[in-house]
Amino acid sequence: GQRATTVDYVVIVAAILTGIFMLVQGIMHQAILGIIFGIGIVAGLIPDLKKMIKPPADKNEWFFEHIGGMTGSYIASLTAFSVTNLHFLPTLVQWLWPSVVIIPILSMVIRKYKIKFAGGRRPADVAEVRLALIPDNA
Repeated sequence: GQRATTVDYVVIVAAILTGIFMLVQGIMHQAILGIIFGIGIVAGLIPDLKKMIKPPADKNEWFFEHIGGMTGSYIASLTAFSVTNLHFLPTLVQWLWPSVVIIPILSMVIRKYKIKFAGGRRPADVAEVRLALIPDNA
């Protein structure tokens, strides 16, 4: 039920502008990394900005966003490892195989939880939801 603050808007707009800058610089200097990161930043943050302006009707949307964000971070790390170390693969495959393999799995997991939530269950009923900074005995 929280609303975005001015700081939230400033940070996300600055990040989107950074992504656009990286994309333009990548195109101008033919730097594939700048192009890929620029596209990834802009494509990832514009939907977030839209959700800040008009929050989703589904109050469990944060759960799916969290799963997607954590998985996206894993894909980015695996991609970096792949590009840095798996030189025996063609360049395009080095960059894309983590997304091609993991995104379909992510889609299945999210669909599974959406079905559970459609039956009236809450995130706390189907997964452990707690802050790691709060001790168990609190």
